[in-house]
Amino acid sequence: MRVASIIINRPAKQLHKPLSYLLPEKFGDVKAGTRVLVPLGGSREEGIVIGYEELLEKPTFTLRSIIDILDSDPWFTREMMDTAQKISRYFLCSFGDALRLFTVHKTLKSYDAPKEEWLVVTPEFKIDQLSPKKRKQRELANYLIEVGGAPKSLLRAKGYSYMVIKQVGEEHGIHIEERFKDTKTSFTELLSGEETIPLTEAQQIVYEPIKQMMDLESYNTFLLHGVTGSGKTQIYLKAAARCIGKGKTAIILVPEIILTDQIVRRFVSTFGDEVVVFHSKLTISERNNNWERIRRKDSHIIIGARSAVFAPAEDIGLIVLDEEHDTSYKQEDMIRYNAKNVALWRGMAHDCPVILGSATPAITSYYKALQGQYKLLELPTRIFDQPMPNVQIVDMKEEMIRGNYSVFSDAMTHLIERTLADGNQMIILLNRRGYSTFVMCRDCGETIMCPHCEVAMVYHQAGEELRCHYCEHHEPIPSVCPKCHSKRIKFFGSGTQKVEEELRRHFKSARIARLDQDVTKHKDMGEE
Repeated sequence: MRVASIIINRPAKQLHKPLSYLLPEKFGDVKAGTRVLVPLGGSREEGIVIGYEELLEKPTFTLRSIIDILDSDPWFTREMMDTAQKISRYFLCSFGDALRLFTVHKTLKSYDAPKEEWLVVTPEFKIDQLSPKKRKQRELANYLIEVGGAPKSLLRAKGYSYMVIKQVGEEHGIHIEERFKDTKTSFTELLSGEETIPLTEAQQIVYEPIKQMMDLESYNTFLLHGVTGSGKTQIYLKAAARCIGKGKTAIILVPEIILTDQIVRRFVSTFGDEVVVFHSKLTISERNNNWERIRRKDSHIIIGARSAVFAPAEDIGLIVLDEEHDTSYKQEDMIRYNAKNVALWRGMAHDCPVILGSATPAITSYYKALQGQYKLLELPTRIFDQPMPNVQIVDMKEEMIRGNYSVFSDAMTHLIERTLADGNQMIILLNRRGYSTFVMCRDCGETIMCPHCEVAMVYHQAGEELRCHYCEHHEPIPSVCPKCHSKRIKFFGSGTQKVEEELRRHFKSARIARLDQDVTKHKDMGEE
């Protein structure tokens, strides 16, 4: 008597521990990681098989049986389940919650991958069925006999009209089948394509140990410390070409969705349909499509934000974390995890190199590199000996002494004027959104704090409200100090909204656009 240990796929605290169900003999050998349908109370629930045990004696209590098997092959590989176990232990969440990170759904429902219609020839078909006058139809039929079958989309691309394809498809011995779309590329072509990605001498020196680890199929963590403009992305491209040329999958992680688009363009222009994109702003349909392409090994380069580290790749040959120091790799809500930890665990499991790239590495990563836990690779200069940008530090206290109370220093105002006069564009960066960064009473010094997070509330001009950037709690602006009831409340600090307002006031003819989380909440805003 076989008993399966099953995690119910529902985020309920009462269901965090596995439940036991009998596995009927009619289902045969069901592997761990397979989704099943089981009874729970008066309903049916989806569950995930995580293990088995053989009972020699009939149990003294009643065990209910598995109703149905939902997968022909396991949804979760052994490596995914082992990684989920590490996430559960390290980040203190349930095993079921950790497993759900490897899915695209809130619940694991079956998904039909995109399909297309094929014209397939059977031995019953004879070319003489077609009249010699139907020249295009006979030409198409001969092609199908030669290749055995082809998708309609390919036949249209070869110049056959809709009507010709339809007529041939209606002939005896030729039938129409629905098959999964196939975007596979020849690995031989991809491996030879690696040679088309040029590297400088310094980049080649950095690339060699990475290439060696890929060829040996051996795990190692490389800290790629390269200044901005040193060509780290070129190293990623070269390594990815080597990886997929060997028939393996490369995962490229970037910290922000806005940054994803830039690196995607570089990879798509090099690898085409081999690239799929993952990030939290994709629709469920888009994520399903990409997920299925990876599961079916139709695409071999995964690019995305932190959630892409959970892509269902079974043969990972390279993992890259660009801007590895960025805190965006940490998820602080719901199931907490750090994508860097997960990347290292998956790299170890697949015996593949992990590249941590940054111009300003995290101090912990740099320390590990100095201690020999990571291998340090350095690109200290920009490619083609380009000069580093000139950086000027301005003390804003000195500006106030001279009577300048603006957000901008005199030097910056002058540079903005000169840039606009030359007809050029500029980017002004600020690490605070909102209008004012905190609100304080000038009599007692009380700062308006979030009641949940104990951090200063930020004033947002749109909506005339105070907002917490940690928990999104918001409330109206108080007319008096909540502590001393004084009316001398003042706004301090500058956020992106205030900077935008001052720019519009000083440079009326300039076209100005603000780009922050408050205006990029919609899916395509970053492209506008």
